[in-house]
Amino acid sequence: MTYGWALLIISIVIVALVSIGVFNGNPLGTTCIAGPGYTCQVISYSQTSGNVIVTIGQDSGAAWTSANIVFVNQTAQASVVSSGLNAVQLAPMPAGDANTLSTGLVSGVTTTVTLPATGLVRVGTGLNGFVWASYTTGVSGGSTIQAQIASLTAKAT
Repeated sequence: MTYGWALLIISIVIVALVSIGVFNGNPLGTTCIAGPGYTCQVISYSQTSGNVIVTIGQDSGAAWTSANIVFVNQTAQASVVSSGLNAVQLAPMPAGDANTLSTGLVSGVTTTVTLPATGLVRVGTGLNGFVWASYTTGVSGGSTIQAQIASLTAKAT
């Protein structure tokens, strides 16, 4: 084997790694990893609107009687953990969805929500952050519960 063949093979491997996004901090493409008791699936990250569309659900056994879902980018996560979601613009659940109670979410079902994340971005731009929920249940006695329900990685398409 000559050096020429070795360089050709190395070049092909590098091109393949770049094309799947290994070098832009987003090697897995689009994922949503939910915490225990929650479900999450990324549908898309729109390069034109900067919105992330996800399907979420919860399996707590109690219906959320009201809920707000929000995307928090990785750099803002520390302030949300220390201060709560009060300083973050909350994106309300869709009121017309068949799987919601008023603006809540029934246990054991999923619903699709659009979460504002960024503005206009280039195709292939990576996004890392977290999906948070602020909700009440009949069990919580009307008090609001704030929880990080998933970590999200997406590429704009």
